[in-house]
Amino acid sequence: MKYQESLIRPLVMVLFFLISTGCQENKTNKSDADAQPATLAEEYVQRYCKNVTKIRLRTNIDEEISLLCQANSPTQVLNEFRTQAINQAEGEIKLVTFKEEHDEAEETTDLFLGWAFHLPYRPFDVKSQPLYEYLTPGHDKDGIKLDAVVVSQNTEESRDGGLHLVSTKMNYHLEVATPVGTPIIHDRNTEFNIYQVLSGDEEMGLAVEHLTDAENEDYSKSLMVSASFNDGEDGAIVITMLHLILDNKGFPITSAEAFQTLGGAMSQLMYKGLTEE
Repeated sequence: MKYQESLIRPLVMVLFFLISTGCQENKTNKSDADAQPATLAEEYVQRYCKNVTKIRLRTNIDEEISLLCQANSPTQVLNEFRTQAINQAEGEIKLVTFKEEHDEAEETTDLFLGWAFHLPYRPFDVKSQPLYEYLTPGHDKDGIKLDAVVVSQNTEESRDGGLHLVSTKMNYHLEVATPVGTPIIHDRNTEFNIYQVLSGDEEMGLAVEHLTDAENEDYSKSLMVSASFNDGEDGAIVITMLHLILDNKGFPITSAEAFQTLGGAMSQLMYKGLTEE
């Protein structure tokens, strides 16, 4: 009997260990499940970040999109923009400056802006609208004059197919008054493209406008990225980033202030176009 007891006790201990380990694994699995998005709104942004970097685009937006998504997950910036868009008053849009750097020797300005707003309808309806046309009223106020023109309309031949929904070409002419009287004059040609983020999913969209000039004396970068996704309640959050590296013509502060003004004007033009019936 003593021999049998000496065998039974270790067996019991092993069984107890296995049962305890199994329970611990169940707890771990449950914790992993609990770590999943707690709300539908969080699920949409998670899905967005898992898929947006997989789209075949005509330009590189890694720097800009990494502000919103990293390691397939939403960043704090994205979550703050989402909260801001939902909570701000109708028509109120806060402009955020992520970067403002001036190179005195090269006379260039690197300006990175962003804004967000909330719409009372789904992203599907955002993607189906001509966002590029909403920019054409331009701006003419306080010494800043911007003319925006649609050069070529979206056609089936202009698109790559697949997730690529819209492609159209734009032209911008800018004049900014300076303290010495000689204006800053800029010209650029761009292409405005709209994409579905995931095939069959109408709750996410991406718009990208990039510089098309092979060589542009005024801009080495002109990129606008707009991300749209469902707010969890059949509305849409639209986050837009505008990143420019431009020749400031020796007027860095004037140039930066002009584009911050234009960023605010563009955000209002987009919002107005998307909300007017």
